[in-house]
Amino acid sequence: MLPNFTKEARRLNNEFAIHIVDDEPNILRSMRRVLGGAGYHTHLHHSASEFLDKYDGSPACLILDLKMPGMGGEQLVSHILQENMNLMVLVVTGHASIRSTVFLTKAGVVDVIEKPFDNPSLLEAVHKMTQNARRIFAKRALTDDFTARMSSLSKREKDVFNLLLSNLSSTEIAKQLGLSKKTVDIHRSRVMGKMGTASVAELIWNWTTLIKTD
Repeated sequence: MLPNFTKEARRLNNEFAIHIVDDEPNILRSMRRVLGGAGYHTHLHHSASEFLDKYDGSPACLILDLKMPGMGGEQLVSHILQENMNLMVLVVTGHASIRSTVFLTKAGVVDVIEKPFDNPSLLEAVHKMTQNARRIFAKRALTDDFTARMSSLSKREKDVFNLLLSNLSSTEIAKQLGLSKKTVDIHRSRVMGKMGTASVAELIWNWTTLIKTD
């Protein structure tokens, strides 16, 4: 079903730039027309190398042809993974194979749609991509902020921070670190301020949600 692009939907569609990489000018023009009509802000690139030269590193979405002269789509996807670029990728191709589809899926590509495609299929796939991008980029920004805040902690504050993550009280932390409760309370207050959290429960939730992997 074709997404219903209300005024609010169009505003959200313009939240991320969509880079389109294809060596066929008519395909580029067609996708710009269709996506532009839905409120998406597009940038056209005739090759992978042209895209890499112009990409500024900001969170964005990428629609990518698989078979192109020079650097192909799979090579570009590998490069994006290696450099950990802030990109959500949708592949459009007339040359999909089982091997390439498996590779692209494992690489985190949102979807692979085959040429020729109709406008509703393109818009549906792009809508899915931008929805994923909004969620993933938001979490990534929060994670980066949390990590930066962690790096601002002093050594002693990090000691207190780590014990707070175990939900220990100030008295228990003081005993483990050989400090007075008053000193621990001072470090605890500084930790909470630097981490931008109002409670230990919030600190633990942020850590568990954004950082902890096991």
